[in-house]
Amino acid sequence: MKKSLIIIDLIFNILILQIINELAISNVIPTLVLLTVNSLVCMTIIFKSVENKKICYYMMGSYFIKMMLLFFDIYGKDIYILPNSGYDSEMFYKTAVIAKIIETRGYTLFLKILFYAFGDNRIMFQYVNILFSLGTQILILNIMKQLKIDGKKILISLFLICFLPNNMIISSILLREPLMILLNTISLYYFIKWFNTFKNSYFIKAIIFVLLSTYFHSSMIFIILPYSFAYVFYNKNKDKFLFTKKCIFTFSIIMICFWGIYSIFGTYLFKYFEGLNDFNKITTKISNYAVGGSAYLGFLANATSPIILILSAPLKLIYFYCAPMPWDWRGIGDIIAFLLSSLIYIYILFKCIMSKNKNSLNKIIILIILTLGLVYGMSCFNTGTAIRHREKTIPFIVILYSLIEEKEKKVHKHNKTSTFIN
Repeated sequence: MKKSLIIIDLIFNILILQIINELAISNVIPTLVLLTVNSLVCMTIIFKSVENKKICYYMMGSYFIKMMLLFFDIYGKDIYILPNSGYDSEMFYKTAVIAKIIETRGYTLFLKILFYAFGDNRIMFQYVNILFSLGTQILILNIMKQLKIDGKKILISLFLICFLPNNMIISSILLREPLMILLNTISLYYFIKWFNTFKNSYFIKAIIFVLLSTYFHSSMIFIILPYSFAYVFYNKNKDKFLFTKKCIFTFSIIMICFWGIYSIFGTYLFKYFEGLNDFNKITTKISNYAVGGSAYLGFLANATSPIILILSAPLKLIYFYCAPMPWDWRGIGDIIAFLLSSLIYIYILFKCIMSKNKNSLNKIIILIILTLGLVYGMSCFNTGTAIRHREKTIPFIVILYSLIEEKEKKVHKHNKTSTFIN
């Protein structure tokens, strides 16, 4: 029912906008009518998918706030430019408009497809991102149900994924992050299904969606490393990691296959790493990102020693999740970014890493978060870039937080019961 409704609505949108484009009339009013219809469809899907009414209200509230942000981003730029909107989003839009006469790939190819479906319709391009974020919320809810998270913990986690300010803004403007976050969430959904069932079909699906996310930004490929680590070393019967000779040999084979994927599909999946075959080229590319008023750790951007690069990696990881640091604040904008974005990441990550009640799944997700933080942190020397990139980790952060909270609740309940019995 829900899938049929989505397909019918999509076809209806495409047909209407194609007719409008053929008639060469203004598409603003028809687009607003379509968005009204789409919103009714979305509300129907939410009420059909979600039993808890409070979560329904969270999703609906988040949806309409993002709609307002979408229109403000397009029509209110003279008043205020939203964070993360500007150069990248405008370049993506301009590329989408001229994509029909140039060869393109990655997110610009996706926009090219949208251009053929909707025509030159900036509102619809950005609206698709809001739909992606809605899909992410529904999937996060399904993952937490699969993990049997307590209802109160689900409410807190859904509130975070629905109303974190930076996430709402990024979901409303023309960037690739909402699509990548959705793909990462689908990948995590199947990975957890594999973790609970050990069915290889789920693990393969998890890898496929990682590769799809990698198509839009090469660094996402590194999620495969923690996934593979879990696949090889985790023993379900003993619920712990076993480092036997057989496991180590198997992991080595997987790493060889990983290199094979790079060799065969590198041109399509690893555009970011294209041509980076020596250390000087790597450091040159990294140093190019240490620009702008929000730049940080500039003295490390031009490091010419592999040892310095390795030793500074933990510091870059911390900056990636915590920037803008208080000593780098330039004004009220940086203070707001720290309080409404960085501080939340700092609290959740600190709580999760310091918790003594971590199970094997928690440790794997922490490994994923640390891996992505190291990879992105190595080339991030700009607060705006760091804030945008770390949003890609939001599904892992939220699920990890709900798992830790659930585990601590069970331990606390067990301790109270033991005390009562004694």
